[in-house]
Amino acid sequence: MTYFNRQLTLILVVLGLVTSIGSAIAADSEKATANQASGSSFPSSAVIEGIFKQRIEENRGVGYVLGMVNAKGETRIVAYGSAGPDAKSLSADSVFEIGSITKTFTSSLLADMVIRGEVRL
Repeated sequence: MTYFNRQLTLILVVLGLVTSIGSAIAADSEKATANQASGSSFPSSAVIEGIFKQRIEENRGVGYVLGMVNAKGETRIVAYGSAGPDAKSLSADSVFEIGSITKTFTSSLLADMVIRGEVRL
């Protein structure tokens, strides 16, 4: 797999995870309500790990790490699987090369900040 394909795959995986996790939370309103009642705005780690496990079983990846930040600044990191054959298990401390995609993320964040009036070009 070429460098570009790996980067594109990473982007698509992240977008797919966001969509899948959002769908899983919406579909499982009872668990989402329980999370809200307990003061957590995050889905439970078990729900997220279940999505990761299903994707791995469907050969849609070998491992995932998802970092979340809510409006209160609270964070959670959920990891499941590995980086591939003969690789160690993924964790909150796993390091990934993201390459040039950071330019796209940075420009998107800048555009959003301009729209909100937080900065000017």
